[in-house]
Amino acid sequence: MFLTPDQVAAFGDWLERERIRQDLIAARPELAERIELDELRPLLRILRCRGSAVLVARLDDSAPTPWVVGVPGPPAVVHDVATRAELVRRVLGALDATA
Repeated sequence: MFLTPDQVAAFGDWLERERIRQDLIAARPELAERIELDELRPLLRILRCRGSAVLVARLDDSAPTPWVVGVPGPPAVVHDVATRAELVRRVLGALDATA
């Protein structure tokens, strides 16, 4: 069986999402129960104490940075991230800000 280029790209996105999830749990094991995986897209929701969620989403391939971190506001902020380490720092910072 051969995969199409789109299937290969989608599989890579799901693998990267899993690595992000593992990095977040490694940094804070208690997040394991607060991370929701989207079934249809390479997206994570990390539930915050106040009922909102920090979002981690994969953008399309034409974007300068492939992943963004969305933090509900006010003001709502979307951070472009260049590395997984930066992504984890942004998520943890957003969670700490509402703790």
